[in-house]
Amino acid sequence: MNGLLIYLLKASAVTALLYACYFLLMKKETCFGLNRAILLLIAVCAFVVPLLPSPVPVPTTAHSPVAVATSEVGREPDAERKPEVFVAGETNDSPHGISERPAPGLSWAGLLLLAYSVGVLFLLVKMFREAIVTIRLILGRKTLKHGKCRLIVVPDDTTACSLGRYVVISQRDFEYNSHEILTHEDAHRRFGHLFDSLFLNLCQVVLWFDPFIWLIRRDMREIHEFQADRYVLGQGIERRSYQMLVIRKCVGEKLFAQATGFHGDCSVKRRIRMMGRVRSRSGWKALAYVPLLFVTALAFGRPVGTDGLHSGTSPFVRGENRIPKDWFAAGTRVEAYRIGIDPDETKDGKPTVAIRRDTDVPGDGFGTLMQQCLPSEYAGKRVRMSGYMKSQDVAGWAGFWFRIDGQGARPLAFDNMHGRAVRGTTGWKKYEIVLDVPQQATNLAYGALLDGTGEI
Repeated sequence: MNGLLIYLLKASAVTALLYACYFLLMKKETCFGLNRAILLLIAVCAFVVPLLPSPVPVPTTAHSPVAVATSEVGREPDAERKPEVFVAGETNDSPHGISERPAPGLSWAGLLLLAYSVGVLFLLVKMFREAIVTIRLILGRKTLKHGKCRLIVVPDDTTACSLGRYVVISQRDFEYNSHEILTHEDAHRRFGHLFDSLFLNLCQVVLWFDPFIWLIRRDMREIHEFQADRYVLGQGIERRSYQMLVIRKCVGEKLFAQATGFHGDCSVKRRIRMMGRVRSRSGWKALAYVPLLFVTALAFGRPVGTDGLHSGTSPFVRGENRIPKDWFAAGTRVEAYRIGIDPDETKDGKPTVAIRRDTDVPGDGFGTLMQQCLPSEYAGKRVRMSGYMKSQDVAGWAGFWFRIDGQGARPLAFDNMHGRAVRGTTGWKKYEIVLDVPQQATNLAYGALLDGTGEI
């Protein structure tokens, strides 16, 4: 839940930053094709950048949840933290050793997500309603062929608009102004403006709370009209008479949001002014987006951390075997352990992971295969981590571990099975760790570790 909200906020921030650059540098320029591409790029980047890894890895410090969690998994938990550790076992109160606690009320994140969902649902219903009206109009009327367009002539005084190759035009306009209007609507078809409108409408549904996505949609409609006007004048139609037609048609009812209308959504004054301006040669200003996109990815991309624990440097991954997706190797001596999927061992037909001590590498320390996640759906609940482990000739100790961190990577709960560690040679056995996840938790880290010679 929190992950979705963070993603949406990052997408909104990306939109704001990139649109601000467009507004300052490009909005007044008449290179309409370039401006159109930039607006589409902004919309795409809003959704893609938060998913991309940051171009510059961010070093993690000792206060990083990963660094702290892995640096302490090989230690015995402090005595003062032991009351926070709940180990599964049979009790009189619960046959499964896990007490149920009342379901927490709806959190602020839940309320925000609920409000967001209502907005998305409202806009989706509105969009589908307009689509149904459009389909009924197209299917319920006789069409006339005009070049590559299909004309739908309506008796009432409707402002002309187009939806792809279908053009809606009033009987009066068809008789008196058909050449100018149909040329204008054909321009929308040639430039593929319908696809821009559909894409931005979907973006608007997802980011309905972001005012900048509404501005992008408005500016895109203006650009569509500017491009169509330029195309019409390029076909030899006299500019003054065409401008007078635009002024006469500036008031009309918009039929549906996806359609591109003759008067569009921009002001007549701006359209008239743009018709009299020559194509600008300031496209070089768009080069400002090259460093800006890098900064945006650095600020809002998915952080990729590096730390002093040599995360992911286990030599085992260089051979035939590999570390499972979304897991990584870490530890205080990870280079001394071979960690990865074991091709020779399965459990109930499923693949297993092996951690083996490489005796050729000197030094003490542990190696672990770990994963971490946000505590969103687990906050306020009691969580059980379970897994199966077998061991062979473990001279030190091994086990599963589970750690919950709060703000500033402050440990809230921690259990590494140090008091009931796996030693020697054992067969497959199920182990469990149960911890309460406080509402203020910010990170969950968990995995399996081996400290010393042997194999698990």
